[in-house]
Amino acid sequence: MKKQIIVLAAAILLTIGNTFANKLNSDIPGRILNEFKKEFVQASNVNWETKATHYKVKFSLDEQNIEAFFSLEGNLLGVTRNMSFNHLPLHLQKDIKEKYVGYWITDLFELSTDNGTEYVITFENADEQISLKGMTMNWDIFKKTDKS
Repeated sequence: MKKQIIVLAAAILLTIGNTFANKLNSDIPGRILNEFKKEFVQASNVNWETKATHYKVKFSLDEQNIEAFFSLEGNLLGVTRNMSFNHLPLHLQKDIKEKYVGYWITDLFELSTDNGTEYVITFENADEQISLKGMTMNWDIFKKTDKS
């Protein structure tokens, strides 16, 4: 009897979860869903967010957590994925190691767009937080915040 109740409860939860997920997807225009399905055929664990200027979708693909961004018209704007410091190009690693001694990394991801691939890194120390963007040869500071 207990086993039947557990199985029934699990089935109800799965049904509610699928209904909720379908409701969330129903808020996304069909052209955007179609573009997503075309670009990311094997995607799983898909979660959509509607923003004022775009749609954001988080999903898993090939055992990686990925985010993609679509314009309101359905065009793919870019794709991000987290990465480890060791996967950065060697010259970008070297630059960070030389210029930012005493900082620790709080975020690092790869951003792929029609313009190419950029790397975005955020790190901090006790006094400040710095975010950099780098393409192939160097880093540019795009945000610096004092903690005081």
